[in-house]
Amino acid sequence: MITRREIGGSFPAAAGRTVVTPHGADDDLPARPGRDEARARLGLHGPTVLSVGTILNRPCLPVLFNAVARLRRAWPDLTLDVVGENRTHPALDLPALARRGGLDGHVRLSGFVDETGLADRYAAADACV
Repeated sequence: MITRREIGGSFPAAAGRTVVTPHGADDDLPARPGRDEARARLGLHGPTVLSVGTILNRPCLPVLFNAVARLRRAWPDLTLDVVGENRTHPALDLPALARRGGLDGHVRLSGFVDETGLADRYAAADACV
């Protein structure tokens, strides 16, 4: 995000006319669908945890997979939906990581998802991490 000070420094004549709107809403995003509609479209039936973001070499996903494996003791039909491009190097084998954690069939690796797909996933999720 560019600040008022940065704009004023580069364009002094604009400094007095610069208005900052922090965390302004996007008005061009698709409408949020209803929860039941989104879950039906995605084929989700049980509790769902959503993770959105580019996948990098950090311990976040392995830790999240372990947490979901533990949560499945209480909610056996729990699904983790992971949205984001896998940019790990060396490549992290996410399907193998899910299998090792006993999460086969309980982790959806969605890759890149457009804004309509994201709206569905946020509407369908019980929790986002």
